[in-house]
Amino acid sequence: TPTNKRIMIALDVSGSMGSPIMNSPLCAFEAVAAFAMVTARTEPEHMIMAFSNNIVPLPITAKMSMKEIFRIVSGMDFSRTDCALPMVYAHKNKIKLDAFGIYTDNETWVGRIHPKQALDKYRKEINPSAKSYVAAFSSTGFSIADPKDPGMLDIVGLSSDIPAVIEWFLRR
Repeated sequence: TPTNKRIMIALDVSGSMGSPIMNSPLCAFEAVAAFAMVTARTEPEHMIMAFSNNIVPLPITAKMSMKEIFRIVSGMDFSRTDCALPMVYAHKNKIKLDAFGIYTDNETWVGRIHPKQALDKYRKEINPSAKSYVAAFSSTGFSIADPKDPGMLDIVGLSSDIPAVIEWFLRR
C-alpha cells in the first residue's frame, strides 16, 4: 500500500554487497534491488540512488524487470559504505523528502558525518519530520538509528514482511 510519502531509496553498492545473505542463495545486491522495485512500483514519489563512498541516481523504473535491475545494481562497485550520503545529498541539493530508506548488508563505515547527525542537519534545515530507516540484511552489531529517536528505525535480516514494517513506520 502506498504511503504517498516522498522517499529516497539508497542502495548500498559497495564491494561487500556481492556476498550471500546468511544461508540464502541471494546476494545482498539482489535483495536491495528487489526492495527498490517494491518501492518503485508502490510509491508515486520516490527516487532511487546508489551509494558507497559516493552517491549517484539510479535509472530504475517501475516498468523494469528484476533482471534489468540486477544488471544495473550488480555492475556498480564503489568503495566504502557511507550511510550518511543520502541525507547529505538531499540536504546539499535541497530535496524535500519525508523519508530516507537505506538498504545495505550492514558493512558500514562512517565518513565525515554520522548518519544521525546528517539526518538532524537535514531536519533542521529542510524537513523537521523526515524519517530514516535502514534495512540491513546481516547483523554486525552496528546500528545506524538512534534508539532514542522515534523517527529512525533499524531493520536487520531478510523477511517478506519488511515492506509492511516500513509502511507502518512511515505512517505513524
